[in-house]
This record gives sequence, C-alpha cells and structure tokens, in this order.
Amino acid sequence: MAKTSHTVGIFTRDGIKYYNWLISLLHHTLFHSVVKNVLPKYVTNSFMDFEENVSECSFAILYHTLKRGRLNITDVTDSLYDEELEYLFQILGKENVIVVIDDLTDSSDAQMREIINSQPSIERYACKLFLISEKEKKSCIIEGSEAKWSEIAIEDSLQKEHNSITDKRNQMKEILACPSSQNKGKENVIVVIDDLTDSSDAQMREIIRSQPSIERYACKLFLISEKEKKSCIIEGSEAKWSESAIEDSLQKEHNSITDKRNQMKKILAGPSSQNKDPVVVPTEEHQLMDPNKEKAPKRKMPCNLDSKGVLIFVIVLIVCLIIALITVIATSV
Repeated sequence: MAKTSHTVGIFTRDGIKYYNWLISLLHHTLFHSVVKNVLPKYVTNSFMDFEENVSECSFAILYHTLKRGRLNITDVTDSLYDEELEYLFQILGKENVIVVIDDLTDSSDAQMREIINSQPSIERYACKLFLISEKEKKSCIIEGSEAKWSEIAIEDSLQKEHNSITDKRNQMKEILACPSSQNKGKENVIVVIDDLTDSSDAQMREIIRSQPSIERYACKLFLISEKEKKSCIIEGSEAKWSESAIEDSLQKEHNSITDKRNQMKKILAGPSSQNKDPVVVPTEEHQLMDPNKEKAPKRKMPCNLDSKGVLIFVIVLIVCLIIALITVIATSV
C-alpha cells in the first residue's frame, strides 16, 4: 500500500520561535517519505482565514506552549482552540490531527491523563496528544541558526529524556505514515477486553505498547475486570445494571466501571460529524447487524394507491353520488 505524503500545517497562536524545533524535526530525513511540506499557520481571530489555511493542509498539528502560562487548549475558561480543534477534526478527520503541548516540566503519562480528563475534547477530536518537556528537547536539539536533531543524548544525564522524545518522534512518524483510509471512522471504534484480573491504566499501557494497532485503529481501549462486573451486574434472564455497588467491598470497582460506562456514552454521544457512517449496534435480540447485508425494502401499506387507482376511485364516487341524487329527486316527485 502506498504511503501517504502530507502537507502538514502547524496551527498555533504562538510565535514560530517556540516551535522551530518541530519544523526542523518534520524536515528530518526520517519524515521525508511521509511529509511533503510543512506550513506554519498562525491562528488569528478570523475564522475565515483559519478555514482557508486548513484547506491547504492534509494533516494538522495543534501546537501550544506552556510559556503562554496556562494549559488552556479546550473545555476550560478562556480556552484558545475550542472551535479550531473541532473544525480540524471535521475537515481532516481525527486520524489526521494531533496536539502537541510544549515546554512542560512534567510530560508523564499521569500528566497526560490529567490534561485529557480536564480537556476531553483533545481526545475526542485528535488521534494523539504529545507532551514535550524542556528536558526532552534539551536532550536532542542542537541549537543554531536551524535547530538540528541529535540521534544520541547530548548529555549522559539526559539519556532517559532522549529515549522518551525519540519514542514520541517515532510515534509521530507512524501516525503520518498511516494511510487515511486505514483510520477512517476510528472515532466510531472501541475495543473492549473483558474478564481481566487487572484493568489498571498500567495494564492498558502495557497492552497498547505490545499491540499498538489497537490505539492506531480504535479511539479507546476499555479493560473490564471480573470484579468490576461483579460490583454492578445483577444476574438473571437478562443482566441488569445496579447504580450502587452490590457489595460495599466492591465500591472502588463500581466507581471504575461506572466511569468507563460514562466514557462510552461520551464517545457515542460525540458530534454527528463523527458518525459519517451508520453505527452498528446490537438489536433487542442482541444480534449484530451485518453491515454488508442489504436493507430489506420498506413494505408498502395496503392502502397506498397509484394515480390510475385514484382516478378510478374518483369516477366511481361521482357516479354513486349522481345515482343517489337521481334517487332522491325521483322519490320527492
């Protein structure tokens, strides 16, 4: 399958001096096969200009630096990119949008989860959030008239940070190299792994690390443990959901599976633009619809009449009225 070569737009309200390193990275030989051009796009208050800029790109990076002082990207007071991020999603597709938050002191997975929890539109409208710390950049960026990437850590003490940013660089390349058609409808696909003994975030990261296609082709992975189900499922001819923990000792598990249930609802309740194709859901008989099976034609009601039938009906009605009228006149005479 031919690789995609993108025109990448970097959309931001920040000056180009903050993300020169990112432009240089995208010009790195590693990206030559997947990046055709890089276009810095400053986001002004003119949405018409923004729309025009988006039309020039096939892939978008929404960039934000903490040097602005706040992580106010979406869903918070004075957020900077609510409409812009949703528009990028609508035009380019979730699989062609990533968010980069730069100049952090903490770029850990825990920090990422905290940001996504408080600003959920990032996960809804972008396929990946990248957190970049100052130390990570210091480990690999050779400053100069044009920032250059070092394949080895610039300082031995920064080896861990170099490994981290190199891994993120490779993830970016994988996303850019993935044909759009492969990710079409990613926002309408989730993966559920059931009956686990461990459904922790650490276990999820381990699964995604060893099976990266899950994250590439599905918008969310849900891990469900036996204890979580035991905390809320009332067994019977038809399993029912309990809004309170069935046992006090399972309150933690009930909170966890309730949170996952609510996340599923949020994904299903996403903007209509996410659901460009019909969503396949279980029927009341719990049978899955076959998306390849043709829909049965709608059955016409017996009372439907074509134009010829209507004409005959009107003529008969008129004749009946005339006969009735003649009968009345004859009787009166």
